[in-house]
Amino acid sequence: MVTWAREHYVLPRETAQIYGRWSSEYVPFWLEPMQWWSSGTLRQLNAAACTQAGKTEFANIAMGYAADIDPGPFLICLPTEDVAKQRLATRIRPMFRSCPSLMRKIGNDLANFNIGKETIMTDMILYVGWANSAITLSDRPCRYVVFDEPTKYPASVGSDTDPISLGKRRQRGFTLNAKTYCCSSPVLEDDLFWQEWLKGDPYDWHVPCPKCGQWHQMAWEHVWLQKDDRGQLLDPKEYAKGNHAFYRCPHCQGFWTEFQRWQAVTAGRWVQAGATVTAEGTIEGGRPAGPVRSIRICAWMLH
Repeated sequence: MVTWAREHYVLPRETAQIYGRWSSEYVPFWLEPMQWWSSGTLRQLNAAACTQAGKTEFANIAMGYAADIDPGPFLICLPTEDVAKQRLATRIRPMFRSCPSLMRKIGNDLANFNIGKETIMTDMILYVGWANSAITLSDRPCRYVVFDEPTKYPASVGSDTDPISLGKRRQRGFTLNAKTYCCSSPVLEDDLFWQEWLKGDPYDWHVPCPKCGQWHQMAWEHVWLQKDDRGQLLDPKEYAKGNHAFYRCPHCQGFWTEFQRWQAVTAGRWVQAGATVTAEGTIEGGRPAGPVRSIRICAWMLH
């Protein structure tokens, strides 16, 4: 999947701040989850991520990779019909247009895409549905299912169950190789997405300090905010200007520059909750990876 993305996936000029050929340079934390997705052991990936963290791009790459390399009926579920139409127009069609091999899958005609019903491709069927439509979620079997922003889903679909449970029913015919991707920006601890996230084996992003070399899990508690003479936080506008907030290593207490923070992020790795990383970068205390894994991508991990 990583190789395919580097060779074929293009970020469209219309929607991407950094457009052109996809590179892991700006999103190093997606490399390992992409490798998990390509493996035979992962069944579900849950990604809790802040905005502009690449969670939607992962879904698009998974779709393109499936269509081109590892086909199977593919459902992507968006919160509403309007959002589904927008995704098709601004992300999915541009992705296929920029990749000749994908264009051949739809007969070299973007007009062949459908919304709310199947799009028939060579070797694969794509469904673009939305969470408040029982028809688009429960009609036909699927191998791949993507739940995008389920925090915005309704609690139930009509008199039926919740959208995630309903969508998963479509994978019953693919018990050996089904894959599910659930991604959202968390809102409430009891919302549909977070309950799904808690079902997975949690992984956190650990990084080595550029100053002392010790590893630690990146967390908000290590962000240092400058205060005024009275010990009060500054106006939010001041923090937005920069140079008033710094990341601090919990081991050596050294403050990082922005370059050092990004240097640490690019050298980081996903570590199971409860495991640790030695000064040499060896993970200790881990356990066999489960079929359902959950990750968190926070603002201090972004470029």
